[in-house]
Amino acid sequence: MKKLFITLMLLSSLSIAQTPNETIEKYLHNRDLVLRILGAADLYIERCDGLTEAGEQYYALSMDIHDLSRESPAEESLYVAGYTMISQHPSCQAMADDFSNLGIIHFFKVPA
Repeated sequence: MKKLFITLMLLSSLSIAQTPNETIEKYLHNRDLVLRILGAADLYIERCDGLTEAGEQYYALSMDIHDLSRESPAEESLYVAGYTMISQHPSCQAMADDFSNLGIIHFFKVPA
């Protein structure tokens, strides 16, 4: 029941951001893509800023759906690929621009 509630909350917050349902499905249920996003998100959190409420919900729910522990994603090559890819960006703004291009900028706190 908790998973269902969290899923509905996340879908609701993503709907507010006008993200199409197929994008939600892709970014939540595609394990390979989830691992890349989590890797990129962790580096962004380390170097720049945190996640928004929607981002926190996405992070927690994707970890739950894919049975990942806080330590386990770092062992996955796709997580490392996402972390490494985003590390090539010269600034937090460049990272945010990529997140915006993916349609997931609403997951991340960005400086005004």
